[in-house]
Amino acid sequence: EVPPSVVTYSSAMHAWTKAGNLDRAASTLTKMMQIRLAPDGVAYGTVMDGFAKAGKPDDVIQMAEQMKANGIPVTVRHQNSILEALVKAGKPNDAARWLLQMSKRAPQSRWQRNMDEPDVYSYAMVMGALASAGRVSSVESLNQAMQLAGTEATPLLHEVVMRGYLDAKKMKDAYRWLQEAD
Repeated sequence: EVPPSVVTYSSAMHAWTKAGNLDRAASTLTKMMQIRLAPDGVAYGTVMDGFAKAGKPDDVIQMAEQMKANGIPVTVRHQNSILEALVKAGKPNDAARWLLQMSKRAPQSRWQRNMDEPDVYSYAMVMGALASAGRVSSVESLNQAMQLAGTEATPLLHEVVMRGYLDAKKMKDAYRWLQEAD
């Protein structure tokens, strides 16, 4: 008989998350800890991703806090789950605040990166949600913060923001972003 491992529990959590049974996925994570099998960042990330897609930011943040308490690094992947949960919960302003807090913890050198420093996907997710809400000045502020952090815009960022502006019927702003993408 093969004893359960982090990999087998992570696989089970992945299956529960995909099936939409987030409570079962979270209880599997708890069970791991009860049998003294230390979950890793991947195990936490699997459950966090499920809660993020369901728009449950409190649950995702609680998991990140558990990770920190257990000495497991919270990476940009985990931070992006928090951002996604906030966006899906209809809280783009909270997501922007979280993103700016992530940026403040980042080192000031372009050549030195923290594991939880925002990436272009972090910015695109939040800027797209703000653009969809018609928050032009907030998008511009985050764009400046992103540039100051040394994170380069990508076609994905431009597409997400442009789509957001189109959703908000901000045609001039969508066109401006299209022009900047060239």
